Amino acid sequence: MRTLQASISAGKPVHDPWVPLLRWIGLVAPLSLALLALVGAGSAVADTLCDENTNPCPTGHEYAAPKDFDASVDANGAVLETDGSPIFINPTVTCTESEATVRNTETSDDPIEGQVTALTFDDCTNDVNGQACDVDVQNLNYDGVVAATSGGDGTLTVYNPRAEVDCDIPLAPVCTYSAESVTGDVHGGDPAWITFDQVPLDIVDSSFLCPTEATWTATYVLHDDNGNPTAVWVEPLP
Repeated sequence: MRTLQASISAGKPVHDPWVPLLRWIGLVAPLSLALLALVGAGSAVADTLCDENTNPCPTGHEYAAPKDFDASVDANGAVLETDGSPIFINPTVTCTESEATVRNTETSDDPIEGQVTALTFDDCTNDVNGQACDVDVQNLNYDGVVAATSGGDGTLTVYNPRAEVDCDIPLAPVCTYSAESVTGDVHGGDPAWITFDQVPLDIVDSSFLCPTEATWTATYVLHDDNGNPTAVWVEPLP
């Protein structure tokens, strides 16, 4: 202590043993934070389609890709509502039968990629005169993704769906409906079901006499080839 005080009194440089250590900490700490940030960015939790309502999904209970999930519309049917026709023909088209097949093209990811490989609409009628309508689905397959939300639920986004609707109504033109994407809610369960609630659609490549607005509503219940319920939850992997 006397030597340090004497050096200070004499105006000589003082060597503090803590200075190198503090300098080393100042250099290492930012590097450590940057490394942690990189590790965190590359370790996002992957989700999977699971046959159990367990978080995380137990090993061996994920649906390995590619897996086809068949689904049928519920008793309310698939409903297309329209508005804005310059000739005031705005039919609501209800299809009591509609089948879909959704395939996961990867077992796990965030979000999980897949495709709609089949989609049909049958027994369709309109509310203008009660006559039949033909709904022709175009441009399959549709790419899509499933993203987890919470509690085994999620969302299904389907890209570029397209269908032509031709109703047996005098003066009514054939109209084509599409969208860049439509998103429905995936409800985990046994069976799981997917709900599209008044999803907006665009009118494309159609007569100016077609309606200018349209929405689509449908709930699809998942089942196997024999009609038995299919249990699905959207869960993270261990």
